[in-house]
Amino acid sequence: IWFGTDSGLIGVLNEQVITLATENGLPDNHVNYLKAGKESCVWVGTSGGLARLTLVNTEPMLTTAEGLSSNLVLSVFEDREGSLWVGTESAGLNVLRDRKFTTLTTRNGLGSDLVKAIYQDSTGALWTGTNGAGVTVFANGQAKTYTTKDGLSSNVVLSLYGDGKGTIWIGTPDGLNQFRDGRFTTLTVAEGLS
Repeated sequence: IWFGTDSGLIGVLNEQVITLATENGLPDNHVNYLKAGKESCVWVGTSGGLARLTLVNTEPMLTTAEGLSSNLVLSVFEDREGSLWVGTESAGLNVLRDRKFTTLTTRNGLGSDLVKAIYQDSTGALWTGTNGAGVTVFANGQAKTYTTKDGLSSNVVLSLYGDGKGTIWIGTPDGLNQFRDGRFTTLTVAEGLS
């Protein structure tokens, strides 16, 4: 189990506590995001770039020097094709394919350049949660943004998840949203959330 902190990573392995920081290869000690990846790795998004943690070592591998649009990484997602998607605080969404970065921003239809959550649904559509501009879905070469005007409870999106039945779950500060059959349903404290 790994925990991201303002002072690096804290892990519990075989009942021992391990601390990893810049001296162990992290690009920065402020850890913003953790995501389990393929091949037993953990992607670590920091305020100084992205690292790949394996059982052997920590690899500070993706920063602006390698083409990342910003070192302030807020979200990471590895899609089913093996491409790595990286959401940043103010420089949009990066995709790493074949060792080359491409950046998507508001100029490409992204609702906001601050990307807090990323998810790929069963159809291959890529969902991105932003801080203030709702959810942008990229599918079939098109971008569609959903906001409170469409029924989303808040334009600040904290998390995204699909349940395998075609429902996308969207976490916001104002409730948990279901997106199913083109419609939003919001669950709040009134519906039993705590």
